[in-house]
Amino acid sequence: MSQDETPSDLTKIIVGFEYHWAEIGAETFWAKALGNNRYELRNVPFYAYGLNFGDVVVATKEGEDEFPVIERVDRPSGHRTFRIVPAEDVGTEALLSAIESLEELGVGVERANATLMALDLPPEVDEDAVFDRLE
Repeated sequence: MSQDETPSDLTKIIVGFEYHWAEIGAETFWAKALGNNRYELRNVPFYAYGLNFGDVVVATKEGEDEFPVIERVDRPSGHRTFRIVPAEDVGTEALLSAIESLEELGVGVERANATLMALDLPPEVDEDAVFDRLE
């Protein structure tokens, strides 16, 4: 979600079983409704593969009280998603410094919890520079 968006501007959609890890029941996303069952993903996936920030997906509701379920990617955004799990011996200060360093490169960073982070690399971000910073 960009800094100028709020949850009231967006809707929740959910990923189908074929896209996520078996031990995770489901993953929901904030998305911008575009009409005709099309949505633009507005956050970085933690578990779903094949989906990225900014992708336009087709999703339909099965029931009135349910989230629309992602069926397929309609238009890829060109963004890439990487997941990292910091080593246990990395201190909070070092981790925050690393996150700041990545953000300086234009990488979006979302944290699921203390042990899982998802990185959003827009098309213009140099992947090699990101890997160098992570080392």
